[in-house]
Amino acid sequence: MQVMSSVQYQNKKATQPIYELDVTVPQPDLNEDTIYSSNLTFINVSEGLNKLINQKIRYAQQNYIDKMTEKNKDVQAHKNLLRQLEKDGLSVIPAIDDNEDFDNIEFKSCGDIKQDLENITKKTMKSQAQ
Repeated sequence: MQVMSSVQYQNKKATQPIYELDVTVPQPDLNEDTIYSSNLTFINVSEGLNKLINQKIRYAQQNYIDKMTEKNKDVQAHKNLLRQLEKDGLSVIPAIDDNEDFDNIEFKSCGDIKQDLENITKKTMKSQAQ
């Protein structure tokens, strides 16, 4: 018999398991049908599908929806510029230059309203077709 100090005894007690796992946790008696129809399996599959759907939505958002939104914004800006030029003529150009909604449209007036309207119409059609 080996004599241990109090510290050695406490260390040994702390590092050795008190119970053996195979004794305290019995193996479940479940067949495959029970496992596949269990609530936990359903929840696991449901969470997996939810993650997959969210990934697809994020992919669509980044690769399609954001681009379409930006494209729509550009088309609307071209249409608004065309409407304002048709309505007010060349007198609206200073107001257009000050409006940040038209910053991403490259428009320089040539001084002829008919030519300006034709140019903006072409740019509007081109932005819609892209």
